[in-house]
Amino acid sequence: MIIRKPQAARRVSRFRMAVVDYNLRYEGCTLGFGRLAGYFPGIFNDPGSGPRVVATSHPVESKSPSLRTVRVTRFEIFGGLTVWHQGRDRTPSPPKVRQMLALLLVQSNRVVHVDTIIDELWDTEPPASAVTTTQTYVYQLRKLIGGAGLVGSSGELLVTQSPGYLLRVDPDQVDETAFRARVARGRGLLAHGRHEEASALLREALAGWVGSPLSNVTRGRLLSAHVVHLEELRIAALMAWVEAQFALGRHRDLIADLRALVTEHPLNEWFHGRLIEALGRAGRRSEALLAYQTLRTTLADELGLDPSAEIQALQRTVLRSA
Repeated sequence: MIIRKPQAARRVSRFRMAVVDYNLRYEGCTLGFGRLAGYFPGIFNDPGSGPRVVATSHPVESKSPSLRTVRVTRFEIFGGLTVWHQGRDRTPSPPKVRQMLALLLVQSNRVVHVDTIIDELWDTEPPASAVTTTQTYVYQLRKLIGGAGLVGSSGELLVTQSPGYLLRVDPDQVDETAFRARVARGRGLLAHGRHEEASALLREALAGWVGSPLSNVTRGRLLSAHVVHLEELRIAALMAWVEAQFALGRHRDLIADLRALVTEHPLNEWFHGRLIEALGRAGRRSEALLAYQTLRTTLADELGLDPSAEIQALQRTVLRSA
């Protein structure tokens, strides 16, 4: 008697699982860096615990079905600073050590001057022992690195190099680096009219944004400025993604996403304009005019301003189409 596997089981057996973050291989499907998100890239599920992963459908050959682990250290800043090594959370607990690591990480592969570290940790009121205390924090960070076996791009992670310190990592060890690269490439594709590819890549980039950067880190002036910069980059990526969707004729699909965006960014006229335009193109003229009135009221109440000439022109276009 021949016992046949169920069809689903036969399909699964054709694939191998590879957890890219830690190079773990076993039977199943393919997992990689990031996380699954809905079609709208600005809304995500609770990140939960453990390294972020997304599923892909292509098969991966495994040299061995047995589980194996390769030493890889990953750094995540979105949704809070987290250091992963071999599947375990190795994030420093002491607030100042965590803050210093965050500064070195966002300036990775560049020497960070001791004075810059002191400015970040204590702003304009450093203690008399600031240099010695900074050295103590460096020692604590080295102790964590050594105890956990954390590794950088050339083995040694934290390097002393006059006049300060350098965190030596590969680009694919840091989620921010991946985010920046995807956004830059996505915007480049958009500029060259490759809208489908741009949309997919920008959506992938935005899916990696699972929360406010460095949300679990005490931030001084330098880290605060860096977070503001990243938030602006996210807005630029969202705008590029919306442009790509419009170019592909998906304005109807965008309406729910744009409503969420104008709620998140109530003073961003560009998002409001795209919502008005999408509603108008979809034949929902009354809702488009209501969206215009909502923006007009918000700007008047908050800033004492009228909508821009571009937004007013959109309103006139909707009125003429009525």
